[in-house]
Amino acid sequence: MERITSAQNSTLKLARKLSQSPRERDERGKIVLDGTRLVSDYAKRFSLMGACIVVSESAISRPDVSSLLASLSDDVRVLQVPDHVFQ
Repeated sequence: MERITSAQNSTLKLARKLSQSPRERDERGKIVLDGTRLVSDYAKRFSLMGACIVVSESAISRPDVSSLLASLSDDVRVLQVPDHVFQ
């Protein structure tokens, strides 16, 4: 798990842009899933290979989030972000 502390991080900036712009998602061929249920359901049906998951520090201790993170394969990038940066 990587820790991101800056709101200026390029991966975090891209994640924000993708979450706010359907056009950006279409142009890049990316999707954004918000919430453990959507991520889990997607992983069961397709794959998270090569995915990047952004999770806030406060969410990591939640049972559903920690369970999801524990189930991920090594090829899934996980970014831990402080709550004030995650917003």
